[in-house]
Amino acid sequence: MDKLIKHSLADWDFEPGHKYYIQDFIYISSPSALCLPYEDTPENWKYAFLKNTLAPNLKQGVIVQNFRSDNMIGASERFHLYFRCPEPLLHRATNGYRLRLVFNRWHLDRNDVNVANAYYTADLSHFTWYKMMLRFYTFLSSRLVLTLRIDFWIDYGAGYIHQFTHDDTDPLNEDSDTNRVGFSAYGGVYNEASGWGTCFFDDTEVWEPA
Repeated sequence: MDKLIKHSLADWDFEPGHKYYIQDFIYISSPSALCLPYEDTPENWKYAFLKNTLAPNLKQGVIVQNFRSDNMIGASERFHLYFRCPEPLLHRATNGYRLRLVFNRWHLDRNDVNVANAYYTADLSHFTWYKMMLRFYTFLSSRLVLTLRIDFWIDYGAGYIHQFTHDDTDPLNEDSDTNRVGFSAYGGVYNEASGWGTCFFDDTEVWEPA
């Protein structure tokens, strides 16, 4: 597969009106990481989608991302990862596929409806970096049915551990000309000096078939 990008702010569309920070003392790779903090607004989720100019129609691919939340313990939801999203605009995406972390369990949503849930993962701690990898691709099943396979792994620090595989025999947005990938986060109360409450992302990679 060909790598489209490695984490660069210029490659992402951020939701207008929401703050983000570049943190220069908490990161995976020097010199900095992306921070999405809590804001006291009606919509506290922060969204970032890969620019259409880079990948307007990514129907198959791999997403790799390092993530960390400094308010992980007791968090109901912290991270969302989106793929095959046909919406050209930002804000809370409800069409396409979404992977959610909820109380240390990963939930897979299809058009905002949970289709595969309670994939348990080891307890995640705050102040700790983790790495996730999501792979999605289509193939013809033994019954010649077009199927989208979704595989997900987490690296807790000693190598990837497979979390789940899910097959969708009716892939969403197969005929759409727009299939975007992106992510969102919900932080806690932000402290710029310590970084407390922030969701961090670093070394994000998006791969497309060669």
